[in-house]
Formats: sequence, structure tokens, C-alpha cells
Amino acid sequence: MNSKQAYSEDDLLPVSKAAAVIGVHAQTLRNYEAAGYIGATRTPGGERRFRFGDLVELRDNPPELYVRKPKASAAA
Repeated sequence: MNSKQAYSEDDLLPVSKAAAVIGVHAQTLRNYEAAGYIGATRTPGGERRFRFGDLVELRDNPPELYVRKPKASAAA
């Protein structure tokens, strides 16, 4: 199979391929779904499928997961 496989916007990808598209671990993608950052459909067997167009949108506009806190002043 070609590693540069092109997907159409409406193609549904399993977790492992979807995670590779956006460059995160599969569990991170599952966490994104649980947090509501991306939607997924389920197969009759219960497996997640992610729409390629939604993955591209998430990749191009990643969620801000961590808010940096100011460092405590050492002079205080």
C-alpha cells in the first residue's frame, strides 16, 4: 500500500490511521474525541471512524490543551 495515500474529505479512517494524519498517538485522538474536539462515528462492531476532513481541520487548528502559568518570582 502506498504510504502517500490520498484521502477524500469524506473518507472514514480508523483510529491508528487518523492519529497518523494529525501526528498524535491513537490514545490522544481518543482523548480529543472524549473532550469534544472531534467527532467520530462507530462501526456496527463499535470501532471509531474519523472523517478525514475533520482530521485536517483539527490538525490545522489544534486545541490549546495547556495554559502556561507564569513562573513564580525567585526574587520574592
